[in-house]
Amino acid sequence: MSVCAIVDAMFEAREGYQIKRIFPDNVSLEGIEYSLFPSGIQQLDRCMVAFRFRNQLCLSVYRKKLGEYYERNAYFSSIGILLEDVNMSVEEAAAKYLNLLDFVSKAIVSPSSLKDPENVLQFVYHDFQKAIQSSYNAGEPLEEYQQGLQSAVIEQDFSAILSIFNTREQLTYDSFSPSLVRHYYSLIDNWLGPVFLILYKCLMQKKRILLVSSPSEEIYSIMDSMTRLTSVSGEENRVLPNPLCKFYSVGLTDIDILENSNQESGWIASTTDSVLLSKSSLYDVAFIWPTNPLSKPGPPKIQLSNGYSLKHSYEDLLNSRLISDKFDPRIASTSKFTNYSIGAIIHIILFNSTRFHLVQSLVSTNQTNLFAAFPRYNQFLLNLLNQHHDSIGISDMRNFGWNPFRQLDRDFVFNVAQFWVHKHVHYRYPSYAYLMQPTAWGVHSLLLFFSIWKRSVPTMLIYLLLLKWWYS
Repeated sequence: MSVCAIVDAMFEAREGYQIKRIFPDNVSLEGIEYSLFPSGIQQLDRCMVAFRFRNQLCLSVYRKKLGEYYERNAYFSSIGILLEDVNMSVEEAAAKYLNLLDFVSKAIVSPSSLKDPENVLQFVYHDFQKAIQSSYNAGEPLEEYQQGLQSAVIEQDFSAILSIFNTREQLTYDSFSPSLVRHYYSLIDNWLGPVFLILYKCLMQKKRILLVSSPSEEIYSIMDSMTRLTSVSGEENRVLPNPLCKFYSVGLTDIDILENSNQESGWIASTTDSVLLSKSSLYDVAFIWPTNPLSKPGPPKIQLSNGYSLKHSYEDLLNSRLISDKFDPRIASTSKFTNYSIGAIIHIILFNSTRFHLVQSLVSTNQTNLFAAFPRYNQFLLNLLNQHHDSIGISDMRNFGWNPFRQLDRDFVFNVAQFWVHKHVHYRYPSYAYLMQPTAWGVHSLLLFFSIWKRSVPTMLIYLLLLKWWYS
């Protein structure tokens, strides 16, 4: 049995948060009512909330109560389910239970005048019927299943509703299905852009990460997709998940849980309470989207706990575009060529310090799916770090796919070695290393300027040869 409990909670302006009913009634879930509702409920008509309660994944659907009386008295309802499988992702839970949970929630909050079989069928069952027919895979006939579900929600028989939820266990979930992968690609492109590489580095370093935005189901999917990117392919191609904890939705009532979590394993959590940003000791880095519900998705701002902001580099931008070219041409063909892209191309000509071995390493895994390529790359990275005794050089950093002259990339490799391989490494740089990049910039610029000014073909050929050597 995956669904072990179902909760019906309410918020009323005069009474506050309350639990109306729990099934089984001998389960103690004190305090769960605060997590079942999103922040800013007065601005939302419907919202899905995912969170962890005592290390159990919970899924709830919040709705504003229908009817004029309830509008005047600010009455809100939320129906939640608790899942026993602690390793289940929100994507898997949503695929199995969200349509059914949404239907149960809509039926329960309906005005009493609608709670007869005919009105329930017309008002809340019609939209759900197609979804149930396409995904139904229970042992009993479909017609009996529909009748039992309809009767259960009309009578609010939570025992029967819980049994119906657990018939969904037989639904298969394919974590590498083409539709889910396309969904993940579009989320990375629309919600993260080149910032996804910074989030990837933070996850690999097991930092404490806050995702701050308006209530959005897409944020949960971003958490699932990015933790898949930071998994590691083990023996026999078995994927070992990142041990970093996913708390999903958190609020002010969860501060103690976040502060007392294992600092070494790190965590990632989403929140709508921007007040958490003021507690600098709580998190390491925050990714902040506009909190206006009408705002369009886009790359978030990045804020460190010390108040400083962090921006992606031109190399992150170029790597993300090349990754899109290799793994998702649909995204690359529709993305616009911005001023940042033009600046990035100038940057690659002048500096070209990474030489894009990150993308080459991903392609060398022989995987066409990005979510299979990254775990293999992660294993490649850990293997190389494990082979090096105590130091790495410029060529090693370039083989990893990161810029040896960028402090953030050096910290990334150092922390990955420390947290994943349990060893300390130092950088073996020659004394002239930090002169290489500005010297190359000066030589490139001088040759290019002279060849254009004098219209010198030999100088242009020398410049092109130097450029070819710098790319090699």
